[in-house]
Order: sequence, then C-alpha cells, then structure tokens
Amino acid sequence: MVYSIHSFVHGYRDSGLFGIYAGTGEAEAAELVPRCASRRFGSRRVEPIELNRAKTQMKAGLLMSLESTSARCEQLAQHLLIHGTPFDPVENRQAHRNGR
Repeated sequence: MVYSIHSFVHGYRDSGLFGIYAGTGEAEAAELVPRCASRRFGSRRVEPIELNRAKTQMKAGLLMSLESTSARCEQLAQHLLIHGTPFDPVENRQAHRNGR
C-alpha cells in the first residue's frame, strides 16, 4: 500500500505536533488515509522492550544526524525557536555534568 512510511514529532514551546508521512499512489490514498486516521495512538501499554528499542533508535538517529550539516542546522534552529537562545554545546555539556 505504501512505498515509504514514517512518523515524526516536533516539540514547540507551548505545544507539539505528531504526524505520519506515507508515500503512496493516488489510488491507494483513499484506503490509506482512513486507516491512519482511525488509529488510536497511546491506547495500549508500551512494553519495556519496545520503549528501550525506541530510545535506542532515537539516540542512534541523533548521533547519526550529527554527521549531517543540514540536520545540525535544523537542530540549532529548533533550539533557538523553542528556547529563544542559540544552542551552546559547551554550556550544555557543563549543565549535563552538573545534573541540570
């Protein structure tokens, strides 16, 4: 039904956005959209193994994105929009060490 599908989340200062991207054909879209819209997210218990897998995937994605100039720029811009200040890696590292 789809040749590519993934979800995404964006956090903002006072809200957030969760979305699903699905690459599909025009004929399949009529069936795909109602299926995605009818899903109840968060309606079941997440097993610890699933949670650990998701955390590991997020960490790996973040580390891999550090190799991409465009991803690094996007992260910096997102930090600026959310926190109102540019991201300072040195300050962040010190805060992390101090438990903040």
